[in-house]
Amino acid sequence: MIQPQNYNKLWTKMETPETTASNTGYVDEHFSKHVPIIAYAHGVGTKYNVYLTKGIDEPHNYDEVVNLLENVVTEDDYVAMYLTTPGGYIVSAMRIMDAMDNCVCPIEGILSGETASAGTAIAMKCDYLTIGKYANMMLHQWTTMYYGTARQIDIEYKFSREILKGWMMDTYKYFLSEEEVDSMLMGTDIYLGRDDILARWENVSKARELENQEMYLQTVKDTVDERIADLVALGYVVAPPVYDTEAKPKSRVKKK
Repeated sequence: MIQPQNYNKLWTKMETPETTASNTGYVDEHFSKHVPIIAYAHGVGTKYNVYLTKGIDEPHNYDEVVNLLENVVTEDDYVAMYLTTPGGYIVSAMRIMDAMDNCVCPIEGILSGETASAGTAIAMKCDYLTIGKYANMMLHQWTTMYYGTARQIDIEYKFSREILKGWMMDTYKYFLSEEEVDSMLMGTDIYLGRDDILARWENVSKARELENQEMYLQTVKDTVDERIADLVALGYVVAPPVYDTEAKPKSRVKKK
């Protein structure tokens, strides 16, 4: 895969709405009034700049972003997601993150200034991060309001806590320790400067690369084992296979 710092040099801005992905239902260059999405053309695909630079509010305001990530982009495309946001609705962040999981093209997160709360969760789903000189993060426990009887509030809080603890452990895997997630659940705010973000994202990148290698190796092993079983069933004698497990992971950290 072409690295972001080289890939971005290939793109030139589209001049007219007609040259954008208008056949997908978008009608102009910015596509969405709530979240600006600007398209740049290239012979092999399209680069989409998505600007999450306001507070993250109701889920329906991100329909265009979700549609872009899940239904519009192809493997030849590229998404640059600008994240300068105080955060907001967790349910909206979850919806965007699910769409990022389903996206078939690379997503680069661009951090500039503060990225807080739900914005940091979205950043964790990016394939690459470009981290600005004064980029910083604030991570904390969710904020909410409960209504009803004391028992209803207690039941809802306990249910939400278990759901969100699992979500936070999964979202910040390799970026935060389990102890740090537990401290957030107890009300601790975590502030990270650029150097902290860089170091932690390096850990995330290496761990993800190893996971991908392990998944690939397991797939190869399963395929080989099935083939060996077929050959043995036919009466062949097969020597045990040897696998190379020494491949080194590639960094997905990009400094700005």
